Amino acid sequence: MFREINPIIKLGCNLLGVILSFLVFTVEGLFLILGFTFIIALIEKNLTKKSLLKISPLLLFGVGIFITNLLWGSGNFNDSFSYGNFILGLKLFLRVAIIGTLAMSFLFNIDPNRMLMSLMQNLRLNPGLAYGIMVAFRFFPMMENDMNMIKNARDIRLGGRKKTFKEKITLPIPLLATNIRRAERVAIAMEGRGFDRFNKRTHYKSIPLKFIDFIYLMVISGIFILVYFYGRGEGNWLGY
Repeated sequence: MFREINPIIKLGCNLLGVILSFLVFTVEGLFLILGFTFIIALIEKNLTKKSLLKISPLLLFGVGIFITNLLWGSGNFNDSFSYGNFILGLKLFLRVAIIGTLAMSFLFNIDPNRMLMSLMQNLRLNPGLAYGIMVAFRFFPMMENDMNMIKNARDIRLGGRKKTFKEKITLPIPLLATNIRRAERVAIAMEGRGFDRFNKRTHYKSIPLKFIDFIYLMVISGIFILVYFYGRGEGNWLGY
């Protein structure tokens, strides 16, 4: 059911969670936001070992911020391991964890093409820009296949001989030439179809805003706002 929610609604709710995490200054409030984001990830079945491994670099970055603030939060190493430094580092780590969890809930549960189609239909995103982004998504796996073919062809021509440094650094040149020609063909095709000439276009798939989308928006944003008013506390922007 949650995969049928309009992508721009999910994007708006996640951005609200990120913004409010920077406006909450108490540890309790940040823990509440993080707990709620974990609940969302569990409900949408995104909290898996694979997804956690993908955001582990961001979480490690948060751990690094925590340790840095614990040791030098006051600017003096002699005052390290103080309660104030610990709280400051913990707040920054929680914010990083919230951003990572929200990103995981959004990126691992969204179809990029559906997202762009929704932006075009509901927020009037320029079709030329949207389809250009779609083409870029398609290019990445094609570039990987092209690179593998170039490597295999180069290995065949070398006949088992070890590559020289010059041959290694010139390997991406055929890939660049191939993709320039491919991008030129795509640009001509898009121009021929008038992507930048007509504001009103038909779409092969309609992604309208439904009643369930507004229910999702009200529930998720409402809980985020309640958590914000409960745990915002008093504070400043120190440590950002």
